[in-house]
Amino acid sequence: MTNVAWSKYQEAIFREVEEGTGHLVVLALAGSGKTKTLEGIVERIPVSKQVLLCAFNNKIKEELKTRIKKSNTEVLTLHQLGYRKLRNIWASAMPRPVETREEFLVAKFVPELAGRETRTTIRKLVSLCKCYVADTQEQIIDIMFSYDCDPVNRAHSPELYAQWVLAILEESRKRSPEITFDDMIYVPAHMKIRTGAYDFVLIDETQDLNVAQIKLSLNAIRPGGRIIAVGDKNQAIYRFRGADENAIPNLIEALHAKVLPLSISYRCPRAVVNHVKRYVPEFEIAPNAIEGLLKKVSEGFMKENWQEGDYVISRVNAPLSSLCLEARKNGIRAVVVGRETGETLKKLIKKSEKETIPELLQWLLTWRDAMVDKLMSSGKEKAVDLVIDKYDNLVALSEDAETIETLIERIDYLFTEPKDGEERLQLMSCHKAKGLENERVWLIDSTFRPDKSDEEKNLYYVGCTRSLENLWLVTLTRQPKEKRERDFTE
Repeated sequence: MTNVAWSKYQEAIFREVEEGTGHLVVLALAGSGKTKTLEGIVERIPVSKQVLLCAFNNKIKEELKTRIKKSNTEVLTLHQLGYRKLRNIWASAMPRPVETREEFLVAKFVPELAGRETRTTIRKLVSLCKCYVADTQEQIIDIMFSYDCDPVNRAHSPELYAQWVLAILEESRKRSPEITFDDMIYVPAHMKIRTGAYDFVLIDETQDLNVAQIKLSLNAIRPGGRIIAVGDKNQAIYRFRGADENAIPNLIEALHAKVLPLSISYRCPRAVVNHVKRYVPEFEIAPNAIEGLLKKVSEGFMKENWQEGDYVISRVNAPLSSLCLEARKNGIRAVVVGRETGETLKKLIKKSEKETIPELLQWLLTWRDAMVDKLMSSGKEKAVDLVIDKYDNLVALSEDAETIETLIERIDYLFTEPKDGEERLQLMSCHKAKGLENERVWLIDSTFRPDKSDEEKNLYYVGCTRSLENLWLVTLTRQPKEKRERDFTE
């Protein structure tokens, strides 16, 4: 990497790595050359020092391993790090990954009479408590209400829920021939097991980590070693699955870490950076960035101009199904990215036990209204969006479907993952788009609400910054066709 032209921010980071002594947090904005900077950091660490680079998932791990081949550097996911240590200390058990273990434990400790809905809620609550390494009734109840996992039907008390969760957590920590992926992180984090003695621990995608993952990372450093954490607090959008939305500021405070920026986007064109600066003022344009295109357009304009290979990104899933169906009817090969979303919709269909589309639609309407009433009366307004999204999605998918079987088949072929090298119009939620980039991006602007909260601002920022060149901000309408085809320019 001798001929690389580094920015002033990267040079400052490298100086701190070479000359500093404390911990470091790098605030790397979208497209700022984070992976390239990690390569530069590793290159500047003496070969006599042992380095652990913590990758967020297997895909990122494999990418990093192809780019970083220094002999003193080990690249692992946190699941691999935790599992390896557990196999060492549980040698006689040799635990094998089995996700059904969590379901088994819920069935063991939560009576069948409590009902399927209660067991599902408890399973979700157990997973969240593992993320936060919660081990007291007070902590569990706090998480319960924070994530809308409390007993909405009032048939059970929060204290009883916490009692069930504590029993499951205690059983999860016992030596066993089986282990869940959650427990690969949770058990060593709870037991405060030393997971290594590295001189440097580099943490990637810090904003997406939960409390247990951060504990696991910090337990891999030797006394006197250095933590270098890299992340973007503006891309913290995974709170719903237990990520610590304050992971970066909390880590800075806990480590008394020095903070350095990495603010220049080498991905986004000038037009996109200037648009995003309203929400992230520190976002900077690369000196050689193209102007790019930023344009407000109507739904009709998008449908006339989208093409295979484009991304269509929405804050919620509901609009994507009908848009994908329409694209397919017009001969465009299109998919909705997210197989698990399709599986969730099929489970709801199965739950209805209805045999015809009209019966299903009537049941869905009743289910939606009942769920919204229950959630609103319990003060769970955040969960209402998810209910309405599922309802709208299934209503859109049911259009022109003659039978329940036809509807299920439609879900199966719409909700999938495109194969490598396949040109498809890819429609996806903002969460699915994170980590991706494309020259042509259609952002369903009317589904976003960036001025409402930091979390909503982050979703909009992630959606906009997927664009390498063209970003169209689309307003969905249900007006007559001739009124929808007018386009608006910024």
